[in-house]
Amino acid sequence: MASTGQMNNYKQGYSSQTVATQQTRTAESEAAFLLPYIKKTDYILDVGCGPGTITLGFVKYASEGKTVGIDISANVLGRAKTAANEARIPKEEPGSIGFEEGNILEGLAYPDNTFDVVFCAHTFGYMPPPDMPLKALTEMRRLLKPGGILATRDTIEQHFYPRSMDLDRLWVGNFRRAVLKGDPEADLSPPVMPALFRRAGFDADGARRPLTPELAGGWHH
Repeated sequence: MASTGQMNNYKQGYSSQTVATQQTRTAESEAAFLLPYIKKTDYILDVGCGPGTITLGFVKYASEGKTVGIDISANVLGRAKTAANEARIPKEEPGSIGFEEGNILEGLAYPDNTFDVVFCAHTFGYMPPPDMPLKALTEMRRLLKPGGILATRDTIEQHFYPRSMDLDRLWVGNFRRAVLKGDPEADLSPPVMPALFRRAGFDADGARRPLTPELAGGWHH
């Protein structure tokens, strides 16, 4: 688990059920909108990589570059490293992968303009706006090379099936109380994010259109 004292608001934890769900995610399922724009020489950073299944998937697209996954949990990163070893992915370029404990909110040790692509999935929903996500976006922009791509994916709505309005309301209410710490002024709604991208210095005109309606797009540095 993450060390105490870290700046983070992640409440879901890393139970076996949570990690099992995270391990079903792949680069193709979570980043299909991004994959056509990855070049084989790209340096890619996956923020909040969890058990690393998405990160591992990026390697074949950046086969002559480098892919790095960061997370606040040393334990879940251990799973990611084991998976990389089992897949026999090199730790040195070209086509290498690395996993590191790190917190985007506290800043990373990489120099400015290090990465061609920064990817972040299912993470901004745990950052009450505007301060936390803006801080994360500012650090991501610092890490990106000029012309680099920031690609994010987060939940817009959550529903139970068969549809139950009571369960929907209870789930969303409990989630908001946990993440927003009871702040009635905080807002997790997706419309907040485009303005924060712009405030962090990203080019809205350079946004990539998603390949399918349900997927979020990317922003240019």
